[in-house]
Amino acid sequence: MVNVGIEKIDFYGGACQIEVSEIFRQRELNIDRYANLLMNKKSVGLPFEDAVTNGVNAAMGIIGRMTSDEISKIKMVITASESGVDFGKSLSTFIYEFLPLETDVRLFDIKQACYGLTAAFKLAATHICCYPDEKVLIIGTDIARSSKEAGYGEPSQGCGSIAMLISSKPDIFRLDIGAYGNHSMSLYDSFRPDSLIEIGDPDLSLMAYLDCVEGSFVSYTQKVKDVDIEKTFDHFIFHVPFGGLVKGAHRRLVTLGRDMKRNEIESDFKKRVEPSLKFNSQVGNIYCSAVYLALCGLLDSVDIMNEKRVGVFSYGSGSSSEFYSGVITPLSAKKVKELDIQKRLDRRHKLEFDEYEYLLKENRKTIFGADSFVNSYDKEKDYMKRAAEGRKMLCLRKITDYRREYEWI
Repeated sequence: MVNVGIEKIDFYGGACQIEVSEIFRQRELNIDRYANLLMNKKSVGLPFEDAVTNGVNAAMGIIGRMTSDEISKIKMVITASESGVDFGKSLSTFIYEFLPLETDVRLFDIKQACYGLTAAFKLAATHICCYPDEKVLIIGTDIARSSKEAGYGEPSQGCGSIAMLISSKPDIFRLDIGAYGNHSMSLYDSFRPDSLIEIGDPDLSLMAYLDCVEGSFVSYTQKVKDVDIEKTFDHFIFHVPFGGLVKGAHRRLVTLGRDMKRNEIESDFKKRVEPSLKFNSQVGNIYCSAVYLALCGLLDSVDIMNEKRVGVFSYGSGSSSEFYSGVITPLSAKKVKELDIQKRLDRRHKLEFDEYEYLLKENRKTIFGADSFVNSYDKEKDYMKRAAEGRKMLCLRKITDYRREYEWI
């Protein structure tokens, strides 16, 4: 059996952030609901950032640490997003232009709301099982076009991208081959019928997420023998729309078929789940990439002295979900801690609320379907340069007759 999983991972979390409590205050939202988010900040996109720039800026964190021989082994690039820029041309083809890859690569998108990057991971893993000497680059990249019309959804909507190299050298995360369970259904719990609209039924979305946690885990136990929710898994990571929902999902999972006292549930959450929320609580919901940012948070937060098994729940509205598992090691933690993601997040420019509102308006100029745009945001470019700290970053230069042109800054 071929070892397969995540060899390398990197994250781009934007150049700007805003305090979530400030959004509650300015929008006059019920502050009693703030604590349930388990968030304090969220990333905010700039007008010259889109799913392409974010994806490239995450991917170059991986490609830039590879030799030319290693790069030549990448034979597939899969992008996952619900924030695409064209109906026909995939994000992977846009991103390919800015990566030093060979021409003998397969390029395509996967779309299923926030589940898309997990679908890409599983497809990439299948490829590696057949061709263990090759590598697959997968990228989840999303931008929420937030607005006050989103109500209580606005404070949690973030932006960012995760890139992962999938190979037979799983230094970050070794997949348990064949250990997975799925649960799917057709719902209008959360969807995007237009480039400016994200429609959701909060109650339906909450129940769908929780039903899928239970359903996918039960499906997992039907494939994997002798699963014990207490003993099999050292940690859990979940798709993170916001931390409060993860807390509810954990409670649903650990109490399946058994009674637990409230303090026991809370203690278990703090030990096995809460460390994974370290970065999500500072970035917000980044859709396809949220569960893998939680993986980074776990590896950055926990001292790992030996192999640990992690249960993973991935969910995409509409709905498709999966519970699967894999193994992390001391090397996994070492490599993620070397990325120093916290330092990157600390470099983000802190937005005042009027500046945040200005960016929300300006960001609409480069959404899906925009036919013209010229990047003249000099002050905002300085935000990106400061966040990059000397690293070359891609941004959108202009749009002419729907054709997007990019530049390095």
